[in-house]
Amino acid sequence: MKRTGIINVGASAFRMYIAEYGPGGYEYPLDYLVKPLRLGTDTFTQGYISLENVKKATNILNMFRLKLEEYNIKDYKAMCTSGVREATNRDFFLDYTLLHSDIKLEILDPSEEIYIKYLGAKHTVGDFKQLEKEGLVFANVSSGNVMLNISRKDLTIYAGSLPYGSLRLRQMFRSISHLKRHKAIEEHVRVMISRIISTIDPKIKLRHLLGSGSSINIMLR
Repeated sequence: MKRTGIINVGASAFRMYIAEYGPGGYEYPLDYLVKPLRLGTDTFTQGYISLENVKKATNILNMFRLKLEEYNIKDYKAMCTSGVREATNRDFFLDYTLLHSDIKLEILDPSEEIYIKYLGAKHTVGDFKQLEKEGLVFANVSSGNVMLNISRKDLTIYAGSLPYGSLRLRQMFRSISHLKRHKAIEEHVRVMISRIISTIDPKIKLRHLLGSGSSINIMLR
């Protein structure tokens, strides 16, 4: 049996998943922690992460490190997405958090992030292969980005990371009154959809839409 920890530093929250793995793909979840911190609010509005939030991030990572020690875990993976990836001071963020928390963070490229999310859905949804065969739009909607993978049969038609995440849009249109904001966001998203549609052969039929990500529950509500 082997225990492993996964840390995700997202645009709106820090998450850690700890599980035990064994032969034959056995997986037993041990712990799951979520600590809200909107690094994306800094990055998407001013372009960098404030020193105050760098220190808050370090405190959260220290809590995660203690949890890893509690489970006697030395093998872990800690990854950052758009909230850190797009910050101009991301190197400082990585160096500071490593020095003061002893957690080594890595920045995921958009292509890596899409692949990981897509792979997660593929191993979770039972009839995923059939959905792909019939034409599937997979959309991961997070705070920072919307990640799309469009496929049919064995062909990937489109794969991309688009800057339309829920937190990013909120920051982009924060100066517009709330009465008009939904119209501005709606038009912004309509442009995104039109651009994607223009790249796809209209003869290709897509039958299924599969969603995942931190903002899906908000959308469903």
